[in-house]
Amino acid sequence: QERVSFADIISILLYCNFDVYQRKWSETYRKISTDETNESLKERHSNFYHASKRLRNFVEVYGFRLIAKESDNIKFYHGVNKELYFKQTMAQFHCPLSTSTEIQVAMH
Repeated sequence: QERVSFADIISILLYCNFDVYQRKWSETYRKISTDETNESLKERHSNFYHASKRLRNFVEVYGFRLIAKESDNIKFYHGVNKELYFKQTMAQFHCPLSTSTEIQVAMH
């Protein structure tokens, strides 16, 4: 397994500890309007290229796929301000996504 680099740690710390930076970074994974061109989106994302590459590499090497059994009843929170109910959720995310099993963490 690869060793964690200093740059990997910095990208994780930036993403996890600086809300405005994280928000601006995450916004580069989607168009800001239907009028935005692909070139504009790529240009915005290019400002976060190295940090994105490091974070993705870290997740690919050290992350794991979460497969829960129905009986596990695991709850995940993501910047929530109200409770939403779904009978079943199946999702794939191809961008950074901050979640927690602790509601107090997601609320701050």
